[in-house]
Amino acid sequence: MVDAANAYFDANGRTKGSGWKNFERWKAENESKFYPSGDRSNVDFYGVTKTYTEIANQAHNLKNKASFTDGWLELGPWSANNIT
Repeated sequence: MVDAANAYFDANGRTKGSGWKNFERWKAENESKFYPSGDRSNVDFYGVTKTYTEIANQAHNLKNKASFTDGWLELGPWSANNIT
């Protein structure tokens, strides 16, 4: 894709209105998402959905705050009138 775009802009120029800036913005945004070969198999399109589902399942399994055994102690304030 990048080679084809560079060939296009070499032939047609990189002047205002040519689309070159938009292409460079796209390239900067997406370059880290592709292997140098152009393969995009390292991208998990459903990664966010899987993570959300995993967190939601963990939260559903917790009964209440008492189920935490990591030593946290709630210090308050419990009422807005206690804030100084």
